[in-house]
Amino acid sequence: MRSSTTLRSLTVSLCLALTATFGCDAEDGRDGEELSDDFEGAYYAWPLTRFGDQSRTVVAAQYLLREHGHDLELNGQFDTMTELATVSFQSSKGLADDGIIGNFTWEAMVLTVRPGDTDRWAARGVQDLLKNRYGRAIEINGNVDASTEEAIRSFQEERCLTVDGIVGMQTWNTLVADINHCSNAGRLLQLHNDGQIQLLSTDFGRDDGADPLANITDAAAGEESHRSCNFPGGGRDSRLPCGTVMLDAQLIDAMISLHDEYGFSYVVTAISGARHSTNSYHYKGRAVDIGVINGQKVAGPSTVSRNLVDACHQMGAIEPLGPHNDPNHQDHVHCAF
Repeated sequence: MRSSTTLRSLTVSLCLALTATFGCDAEDGRDGEELSDDFEGAYYAWPLTRFGDQSRTVVAAQYLLREHGHDLELNGQFDTMTELATVSFQSSKGLADDGIIGNFTWEAMVLTVRPGDTDRWAARGVQDLLKNRYGRAIEINGNVDASTEEAIRSFQEERCLTVDGIVGMQTWNTLVADINHCSNAGRLLQLHNDGQIQLLSTDFGRDDGADPLANITDAAAGEESHRSCNFPGGGRDSRLPCGTVMLDAQLIDAMISLHDEYGFSYVVTAISGARHSTNSYHYKGRAVDIGVINGQKVAGPSTVSRNLVDACHQMGAIEPLGPHNDPNHQDHVHCAF
């Protein structure tokens, strides 16, 4: 669970920042990119699951939809019946009823599974993932008995989660997204979850899985992170590279050090996503943009933005840019490694 006090202070500043343009020019140009001032982010990044998919992730979604009262086949195929059940569930929760299971739909679907639970579809979903994705020798019977609890605890310990045998939001997310919280990228996710930093879960309205939270979640799963493809609101933007890139280890280490060693709390607005110039270090997985530092929106030169730029320089950044040293970086700090 995030630290509410720290998160609140970041969010107040973020709301101020949302009406401003977070952008880079020249080497890492992003003109006219604005976030809505009513933006509310998801806590975690989840696999985007939609019609035509076939996977254990779909099975987990089907178990959860069953828990919510939707009668559908548990076949691992995101077929018409699964899409219709998703639309119905989304409508019942006041979500966009597009039939696509993204961050907000996952977080509305997941329900806590505890030791002692009996005959629950959600528990079967947990057991299915533990058995068929992670190789635990347990029955899929909906009962959180001693063997299932031990499998949950073992998984939590293996992934550096709180070991309590309870499958809450974070353990569900780790099961579904296959995240390793023991990794350095996992450490960033923990800082995000604790409210010490914030990784935005929006890519300026593009909804293409290239937002900072998704980028770091992909890295924590040992996968390449997505680069942006779409115009805000949808539709392929030919100026953007699409594809994926492995995030640079030095970049991830530096993002951790900004908090752990230099004491900054901050809001990340872009890593490998958003619109930048063709040769941007962002698209190489080597740059981060920060729009809020220690609860203060970056808006022109300030001591705190200068200090963060200096910290990036000390860690070996090849592009430590901010309002005081680059006219194109007046509303954010950009550090490339």
